Amino acid sequence: MHEGEFAIGQALVRRLVDGQFPQWRDRSLTRVPSSGTVHAMYRLGDDLAVRLPRLAEFGPALERELDLLARVAPFLPLRIPTVAARGEPTAAYPASWSVLQWIEGEPLSSHPVADPIDTATHLGEFVVAMRSINLPGESSPNQRGR
Repeated sequence: MHEGEFAIGQALVRRLVDGQFPQWRDRSLTRVPSSGTVHAMYRLGDDLAVRLPRLAEFGPALERELDLLARVAPFLPLRIPTVAARGEPTAAYPASWSVLQWIEGEPLSSHPVADPIDTATHLGEFVVAMRSINLPGESSPNQRGR
Protein backbone atom coordinates (compact mmCIF):
# COMPACT_ATOMS: atom_id res chain seq x y z
CA MET A 1 0.00 0.00 0.00
CA HIS A 2 2.75 2.48 1.03
CA GLU A 3 6.43 2.42 0.16
CA GLY A 4 8.37 1.62 3.34
CA GLU A 5 5.31 0.25 5.14
CA PHE A 6 5.94 -1.88 8.24
CA ALA A 7 5.48 -5.63 7.69
CA ILE A 8 2.47 -6.15 9.96
CA GLY A 9 1.04 -9.64 10.13
CA GLN A 10 -0.88 -11.73 12.60
CA ALA A 11 2.27 -13.41 14.00
CA LEU A 12 3.84 -10.01 14.76
CA VAL A 13 0.69 -8.67 16.41
CA ARG A 14 0.38 -11.84 18.50
CA ARG A 15 4.00 -11.44 19.70
CA LEU A 16 3.45 -7.78 20.55
CA VAL A 17 0.26 -8.43 22.52
CA ASP A 18 1.62 -11.51 24.31
CA GLY A 19 4.88 -9.78 25.15
CA GLN A 20 3.42 -6.53 26.47
CA PHE A 21 -0.03 -7.57 27.67
CA PRO A 22 0.17 -11.21 28.82
CA GLN A 23 -3.29 -10.91 30.41
CA TRP A 24 -4.69 -11.05 26.86
CA ARG A 25 -2.54 -13.98 25.69
CA ASP A 26 -5.51 -16.37 25.48
CA ARG A 27 -7.72 -14.05 23.44
CA SER A 28 -8.37 -14.75 19.78
CA LEU A 29 -6.68 -12.46 17.25
CA THR A 30 -8.26 -11.79 13.86
CA ARG A 31 -7.31 -9.29 11.15
CA VAL A 32 -10.02 -6.73 10.43
CA PRO A 33 -10.46 -6.25 6.68
CA SER A 34 -10.28 -2.54 5.98
CA SER A 35 -9.76 -0.05 3.22
CA GLY A 36 -7.90 2.16 5.70
CA THR A 37 -4.46 3.31 4.65
CA VAL A 38 -3.05 4.57 7.96
CA HIS A 39 -3.47 1.67 10.40
CA ALA A 40 -3.63 -2.11 10.34
CA MET A 41 -6.31 -3.38 12.72
CA TYR A 42 -6.90 -6.69 14.49
CA ARG A 43 -9.73 -7.85 16.75
CA LEU A 44 -8.49 -9.05 20.11
CA GLY A 45 -11.20 -11.21 21.61
CA ASP A 46 -14.74 -9.86 21.43
CA ASP A 47 -14.27 -6.43 22.95
CA LEU A 48 -10.86 -5.03 21.92
CA ALA A 49 -9.04 -3.92 18.78
CA VAL A 50 -5.30 -3.58 18.15
CA ARG A 51 -4.32 -0.66 15.88
CA LEU A 52 -0.85 -0.33 14.42
CA PRO A 53 0.39 2.53 12.21
CA ARG A 54 1.53 1.30 8.80
CA LEU A 55 4.35 3.87 8.57
CA ALA A 56 6.61 5.54 11.14
CA GLU A 57 5.28 8.96 10.11
CA PHE A 58 1.78 7.94 11.29
CA GLY A 59 3.01 7.23 14.84
CA PRO A 60 2.73 10.79 16.21
CA ALA A 61 -0.94 11.00 15.17
CA LEU A 62 -1.65 7.75 17.03
CA GLU A 63 0.04 9.10 20.16
CA ARG A 64 -2.05 12.26 19.93
CA GLU A 65 -5.23 10.27 19.37
CA LEU A 66 -4.58 8.20 22.49
CA ASP A 67 -4.18 11.37 24.52
CA LEU A 68 -7.32 13.01 23.11
CA LEU A 69 -9.93 10.23 22.96
CA ALA A 70 -11.03 10.49 26.60
CA ARG A 71 -10.91 14.29 26.48
CA VAL A 72 -13.23 14.65 23.47
CA ALA A 73 -15.66 11.80 24.27
CA PRO A 74 -17.90 13.85 26.61
CA PHE A 75 -18.54 16.41 23.86
CA LEU A 76 -19.62 13.92 21.17
CA PRO A 77 -23.13 12.60 20.49
CA LEU A 78 -21.88 9.10 19.58
CA ARG A 79 -19.67 6.64 21.46
CA ILE A 80 -16.01 6.54 20.51
CA PRO A 81 -13.46 3.92 21.58
CA THR A 82 -11.71 4.11 24.91
CA VAL A 83 -8.04 3.28 25.30
CA ALA A 84 -7.41 -0.11 26.90
CA ALA A 85 -3.60 -0.05 26.53
CA ARG A 86 -0.71 1.75 24.86
CA GLY A 87 1.78 -0.56 23.15
CA GLU A 88 5.45 0.35 23.12
CA PRO A 89 7.86 0.09 20.17
CA THR A 90 10.04 -3.04 19.95
CA ALA A 91 12.88 -4.21 17.73
CA ALA A 92 10.32 -6.08 15.61
CA TYR A 93 7.87 -3.15 15.38
CA PRO A 94 9.48 0.28 15.89
CA ALA A 95 6.38 2.39 16.58
CA SER A 96 3.82 2.87 19.32
CA TRP A 97 0.53 1.03 18.84
CA SER A 98 -2.77 0.85 20.68
CA VAL A 99 -5.40 -1.46 22.08
CA LEU A 100 -8.85 0.13 22.04
CA GLN A 101 -12.34 -0.86 23.04
CA TRP A 102 -14.16 -2.45 20.08
CA ILE A 103 -17.48 -0.84 19.27
CA GLU A 104 -19.72 -3.34 17.52
CA GLY A 105 -21.15 -2.24 14.21
CA GLU A 106 -20.84 -2.46 10.45
CA PRO A 107 -19.23 -0.05 7.99
CA LEU A 108 -21.84 2.03 6.18
CA SER A 109 -20.43 0.76 2.90
CA SER A 110 -21.21 -2.89 3.74
CA HIS A 111 -25.01 -2.73 3.53
CA PRO A 112 -27.82 -0.43 2.40
CA VAL A 113 -28.71 2.29 4.88
CA ALA A 114 -32.30 1.82 6.09
CA ASP A 115 -32.88 5.51 6.82
CA PRO A 116 -30.35 7.67 4.94
CA ILE A 117 -31.72 10.95 6.32
CA ASP A 118 -31.44 9.79 9.94
CA THR A 119 -27.96 8.39 9.28
CA ALA A 120 -26.81 11.62 7.61
CA THR A 121 -28.29 13.67 10.47
CA HIS A 122 -26.38 11.65 13.11
CA LEU A 123 -23.17 11.87 11.09
CA GLY A 124 -23.63 15.61 10.61
CA GLU A 125 -24.25 16.11 14.33
CA PHE A 126 -21.04 14.20 15.09
CA VAL A 127 -19.00 16.30 12.64
CA VAL A 128 -20.44 19.56 14.02
CA ALA A 129 -19.73 18.46 17.60
CA MET A 130 -16.20 17.35 16.72
CA ARG A 131 -15.41 20.62 14.96
CA SER A 132 -16.78 22.67 17.86
CA ILE A 133 -14.55 21.13 20.52
CA ASN A 134 -12.05 23.62 21.89
CA LEU A 135 -9.70 22.00 24.39
CA PRO A 136 -7.24 24.08 26.41
CA GLY A 137 -3.78 23.99 24.85
CA GLU A 138 -5.00 22.65 21.51
CA SER A 139 -4.27 24.78 18.45
CA SER A 140 -6.86 23.22 16.12
CA PRO A 141 -9.29 20.34 16.50
CA ASN A 142 -10.04 20.39 12.76
CA GLN A 143 -6.98 18.75 11.23
CA ARG A 144 -6.50 15.01 10.82
CA GLY A 145 -4.28 13.78 13.59
CA ARG A 146 -4.67 16.98 15.59
